Amino acid sequence: MNRLLIDRAQRVLATNDLGASTKPSPRLYPHQWNWDSAFIAIGLSHYNLERAKTELRSLMRGQWRNGMIPHIIYNPAAVGYFPDPHRWQIARSPDAPPSVLTSGITQPPMLTLAAREIARRENRAEFAREIYPALLAYHRWFHRERDPRGEGVVSIIHPWESGMDNSPRWLEILDRIQLTGRPQYQREDDTIVPLDERPTDADYDRFIFLMDLTRDLNYNQHEIFARSPFVVQDVLLNSILFCADDALRELAILTGAPTAEIEDCMRAARRAFQARFWDDAAALFYDFDVRGAQPIRENTIAAFLPLYAGLASAEQARRIVQAHLQNPVEYASDMHSSASPEPAEGSTAYVIPTASKTNRYFDPRAYWRGPIWVNTNWFLIRGLQRYGMDDLARQMRANTLALVEQSGFHEYFDPRTGAGYGADTFSWSAALTIDLIEDDA
Repeated sequence: MNRLLIDRAQRVLATNDLGASTKPSPRLYPHQWNWDSAFIAIGLSHYNLERAKTELRSLMRGQWRNGMIPHIIYNPAAVGYFPDPHRWQIARSPDAPPSVLTSGITQPPMLTLAAREIARRENRAEFAREIYPALLAYHRWFHRERDPRGEGVVSIIHPWESGMDNSPRWLEILDRIQLTGRPQYQREDDTIVPLDERPTDADYDRFIFLMDLTRDLNYNQHEIFARSPFVVQDVLLNSILFCADDALRELAILTGAPTAEIEDCMRAARRAFQARFWDDAAALFYDFDVRGAQPIRENTIAAFLPLYAGLASAEQARRIVQAHLQNPVEYASDMHSSASPEPAEGSTAYVIPTASKTNRYFDPRAYWRGPIWVNTNWFLIRGLQRYGMDDLARQMRANTLALVEQSGFHEYFDPRTGAGYGADTFSWSAALTIDLIEDDA
């Protein structure tokens, strides 16, 4: 079964191959996305190392002069996606690349982890030497521009930067944004995927408001921090950044570069992470609303990302897994079989939903409010392995592979039935399936 699944996954990546980069799906996402390409490169590295390198090189084309690597590199030949590059108007910033069309915000820096994976498989320092300077500039941008007070943790300025666009984590902040008029735009996504599987129009209005605000402030991070209603220290991004810093340190060692600067950032992040995000009473890691100066007390899958990063203590890991991850009221399956044609409301057969079933916004069909994603399962599997919870990791791996075997390489899946939603022929679902199978071989 696994060999056939790998073959199917490789065909998905071939279908979405644009030559130098891979689009996430044939219709819904026709461009190159930052963390998508990183996940894709991890999958490609198992069977086509040169193509994996090309994937990351293509992403680096869009790097800004200040070091930022944006979340979208636009394919000039593609049509039918909003927002298009003209809405971003990145030329307003003196840091924007002069000849590559990009967005004006970033995403979690998975690409450094992908680069380390390629360097390990290559077993020599050639690619590490090539890519290290750009990665170092990217990490310096994060620590300089997104942690202006030197707290040790960085902020995001748009829900899109989290990778989890319409997560329950952002909804109260978005609801507080009072629009004086509806932004003028025309969505494209809801013509391809049913609206009940996508962010609502109200969410989108605020996404576009925040996007336009960053544009109108000429992408000046100081001004954005001072004036935007959305500035959030995100558990997920900070967890990935810590892992990425560790990967950057490994690449520095490979190239003979100094590591003290990176190690200082990691020490500061480890100290700040616990103080900022851990809620001992709830046994959860919560995001922090910088503008509101308060934790965002939403129980979602992001709370488990510190396991992936190794930022939870052994006791915290034990508590968060026992109290939440293995709790059938919240995340664990509470059905004996997925065969029930009409599962009870709130019941799930597959793991892990992206929001707790107790969350008031839980919706098993709606994007990041409940469906299962292969990448979040991948994070959790790696996190459980890090803390020695190997049996639970194996169960989650088997459950994840069963989902894609049953329903195909969809963008996300219904935790009740395993049905696939969102885009089909989705690249990172295919790429990470390859990684899950090959790394267990």
